[in-house]
Amino acid sequence: MSKEHRDAFKVAVEDFRANGYSHERVRNLERHYGNARTRFRHLDDLYAIAMQAGGPILELGSGLSSVVLGLAAEKLGTTVTCWETQETWKERMEDVLALGGIETVTIALGELPDVVRTFKDNFGFALFDGPNYDETFMIRARALEQVGGWIKFATVMVDDRGLFAYERELPLWAEKYDLTLTHPDGVSYAIAKPKGK
Repeated sequence: MSKEHRDAFKVAVEDFRANGYSHERVRNLERHYGNARTRFRHLDDLYAIAMQAGGPILELGSGLSSVVLGLAAEKLGTTVTCWETQETWKERMEDVLALGGIETVTIALGELPDVVRTFKDNFGFALFDGPNYDETFMIRARALEQVGGWIKFATVMVDDRGLFAYERELPLWAEKYDLTLTHPDGVSYAIAKPKGK
C-alpha cells in the first residue's frame, strides 16, 4: 500500500468509525485498501448481516472483509477471529488493521479446529472467504465440515468467490447440520442459519 493510500485508508477508517456505516464509506475503504485480491462484492451486506447476527465473529481467510467485520465488532462490543493459511498474508493484514487502529480482530494460524474450539460453541457469525487457488480451496472446503458441528447458533455467509466452488457441498452440509440455506435474489453468496433462527 503506497503512502498516499495508507494515509487515505486511515482517514476512511476514522470516517467510518466516527460517522457510522454508509455505502459511500464502505466504497472509500475499498478504494484505498488498494489490493487486487479484493473481489468481495457484497461488503455492504456483510456489514449489515454481521450487525444483525452479533458475535463473536469467525472468518475463514482475511482481507478487506476483516476490516469491515472489525468495525462492526467495535459497534457490537465483540471480537473477530480470522483463520489464515498464509503467514505472509497474515503479516500484511495485521499491518493494515494496525494502520486503521482496529484492535477487535485477531488473525490466527494453525489448525482450524483448534481455532474454532476457542469459541466454545458461542460465535454468532461466520464468513467463509472464497478460495484463491486450489490448495486454499481444499483447505476451506474441508473447513465447512470442521465448522459444522459448532454452528448451533451462528449465521454463516459463504462469499461470492466461494459459492460456486462449494455449490455441491453446501446443500449436503446444510442438511447434515439441520440448517436453512438461502441464496438471496440478485447476489452470489449463500446464508446458512440454524432452523428456526
